Amino acid sequence: MKIYPNACRVLLTAYADTDAAIQAINEIKLHHYLLKPWDPPEENLYPVINELLNDWLAEYTPPYDGLRVLGSRWSPKSYDLREFLARNRIPYQWLDIEASETDGAVKRVLAKLEPEERDHLPLVLFPDGGRSPSLRTLRLRSGSG
Repeated sequence: MKIYPNACRVLLTAYADTDAAIQAINEIKLHHYLLKPWDPPEENLYPVINELLNDWLAEYTPPYDGLRVLGSRWSPKSYDLREFLARNRIPYQWLDIEASETDGAVKRVLAKLEPEERDHLPLVLFPDGGRSPSLRTLRLRSGSG
């Protein structure tokens, strides 16, 4: 629970162990419990597991570890960077500074920047921690120019 606090927890139990199910619901925030018999599993087990997995999948957003561009969508420089990346089919994640109040990812990135970096947006953030405010540096680093 410490490592994955949002993981769904399912208990498979016998009818005689309903006390264990009640205790699990109260102590570990059990999401679902199934009483024996759960045979055939295609009817009694798999649909419950599939529903829980589908609920998790609908809410899960995997962490992004690729190229990111931080800037204002109204900035011509931001547009140039995004156009360059799209034209060269380089995948990237766009981080709009106007969304910093509502988007936690943008807020976290802005918090890590030095004050002078915030004054020189747009900024390209590389997966290795490197940063570049210039399209020329991006072209050299990507091998496109």
